[in-house]
Amino acid sequence: MLTFGIIGLPLVGKTTIFNLVTGKGAQTSQFITDKTTINVGSALVPDRRVDFLGKVYQPKRLTYAQIQCQDVPGLKYGSGEEKGKKNQFLEDIRSVDALVHVLRAFESTAATKDKVSIDLWRDVEIVNLELLFADLELLEKRLSRLKQSKKITKEVAAEIEVLSKCEEAIEKEIPLANLDLSPAERPFLQHYQFFTTKPLILVVNTGEEQFKRHNYPQKELIN
Repeated sequence: MLTFGIIGLPLVGKTTIFNLVTGKGAQTSQFITDKTTINVGSALVPDRRVDFLGKVYQPKRLTYAQIQCQDVPGLKYGSGEEKGKKNQFLEDIRSVDALVHVLRAFESTAATKDKVSIDLWRDVEIVNLELLFADLELLEKRLSRLKQSKKITKEVAAEIEVLSKCEEAIEKEIPLANLDLSPAERPFLQHYQFFTTKPLILVVNTGEEQFKRHNYPQKELIN
């Protein structure tokens, strides 16, 4: 089963999207302050091929593929820059197969109260930076352990070299998915589950009128 981590800033409608996909009734952040729990749910994947085969063979039961969704609390602005104050719950979804970043395009009285304007590209950059910080912290810890090894084997030396390249890239705010690594180097990254190597889907959460008009602020930047 593929797993998706739903991420984004506070008050963007992550839990609403989660409830829509999974059919759950998780309480939204408008009613929860300082939410720290992760919502988990699954959903069936519609498949016309399964529907067609069901009509032809008429089995007692149809089995569709499923996905699991994990909805995390809103990311805190700039917390990744402060050691020990990073978004801890990000680590709880490091094992997901892909990330879904929910962006707010709708007007919100709660967000307006917090003086948070609608700026999709700003929000993309904020969350991307938090993911980079989370990966950088993992890299720094791993490199420190490797360099302190009593015996530096060829394999350890090769891993240090690859992870050092990754560290340098992230310090330049380059996602690891964009790093040019050789086929021999890429396997070193597989078991670390870095956030910036995962597929990332942007979901723009619009208001009803925006949806009807098929238009929202900064649409040209996101498409």
